[in-house]
Amino acid sequence: MVEEYLEGESIFESVKKRGKYSVKTTVELGIQICRIIQFMNTAENPILYLDLQPKNLLVCDKMVKLIDFDHAQYASEVEDFGERYGTVGFAAPEQFKGEPLDCRTDVYAIGALLYFMCRGRIPGRIPEFGEDAKFRELDRIIRGCMAEQKDDRYATAQIVEMELRHELGQISALTLQE
Repeated sequence: MVEEYLEGESIFESVKKRGKYSVKTTVELGIQICRIIQFMNTAENPILYLDLQPKNLLVCDKMVKLIDFDHAQYASEVEDFGERYGTVGFAAPEQFKGEPLDCRTDVYAIGALLYFMCRGRIPGRIPEFGEDAKFRELDRIIRGCMAEQKDDRYATAQIVEMELRHELGQISALTLQE
């Protein structure tokens, strides 16, 4: 077996050492995470990651790398393996209820990651959002990812990525005005 050596720090370690990320950094890393998950979810034989959490994402020279595929499963086979759990705080509700899993299960975890990166804490069952204007659009995206019911979530990581790209454009426009 040959594995790539990755020199970097997990998002978990980074946030614990240095504190929460700026909205801009959260959005930039979030876009990369969405691209990784969308690639997996739309492969010829789609793969659900099912344990997307900050310890499984390394940042290597500003590039996000996904590690630890222990929970990953082909979407067509996920029901054949019984209950599939993930990390508390990042796993979608359906993972603990024995309900069917699909790409929206990974979308939930993307929202939880975004919350963790910009807040510096693991989201609770019902994440707490403040009234800070700088978080307003990002919080809207997080809510769209973390809706309790799958049907109320963004349908794909690609849609989340498009929303984050729009938010990044807004952030860049504000920066130019200053």
